[in-house]
Amino acid sequence: LEVMEQVRATGTAVRRHEVVLETPQGLRTLGMNVSPLSDDGRETGFIFLFTDLTEVKRLERAAEVNRQLAQIGELTAGVVHELRNPLSVVSGMAELLMRGLDGEPQLRERAEAIFSEATQMGKLITQFLGFARPYEIQACGVTLKRIVDRSQVLCTELARARGVLLDTESPEEEILCHLDIDALVHAVGNILRNAIEVTGEGGRVCFRAEHHGDTIEFHVTDEGPGIHLAPGEDLFSPFFSKREGGTGLGLSIAQRAVTAHGGSIEYANRSTGGARFSIILPVRAVQPETVHDV
Repeated sequence: LEVMEQVRATGTAVRRHEVVLETPQGLRTLGMNVSPLSDDGRETGFIFLFTDLTEVKRLERAAEVNRQLAQIGELTAGVVHELRNPLSVVSGMAELLMRGLDGEPQLRERAEAIFSEATQMGKLITQFLGFARPYEIQACGVTLKRIVDRSQVLCTELARARGVLLDTESPEEEILCHLDIDALVHAVGNILRNAIEVTGEGGRVCFRAEHHGDTIEFHVTDEGPGIHLAPGEDLFSPFFSKREGGTGLGLSIAQRAVTAHGGSIEYANRSTGGARFSIILPVRAVQPETVHDV
């Protein structure tokens, strides 16, 4: 009514006026245009045009938050990158101290603690920078077996050190795919490492690749405690980890790689104990001469 009186007093239309309404479903934002309606100079009424802007406003707020987060991410990535040089000095000096303290076990233990923490920090920095930079897929022709073999090599030593049996299986036939092998091996490797680390000594982690028509699937099962999330927790959120010493970036990076390929990651607890992760990817076939053995 206030806008209508304004139009009546000025004789001009009011455009892009916004009204916020409380509804049982929550706040809704309406855009309102009001124009005078006349006949031979005589006012006969008003025309109201309402547009629901609720979703538009939500997207605008999300875009602004993303813009701010992107700026924070760029700044943080720059700071983290600058930490690498002094951290490498700390790590190198700690390693030199360890070599010269063989006869002094207490001092050597302290030097080992410095070296261990510096190494862990270096891994965190590498993972963070991998998460912060824009993700671009460099797809090429690869075989499914090659992806499985490279992923297995990445995790074999960790499985041996943890006393975990790593059991892998891939289709016998040559499946040619158009994928970014480095990105996928990194993604699969992150999931495999998590599975190995939560599986106790003497346990077993199974890694299986399957081909189903236009999709390929990678399945990783472990014998760990399973996945137990509180309401609102997201396993793929950056820096979220249920594992002691975990950076919370491994699964986030894996999800980025899989999503960039147009795929998805699914997970569930197994009835026999442990968890199961599945990577499902659409695959575009390639000619044999375009396969890269890398």
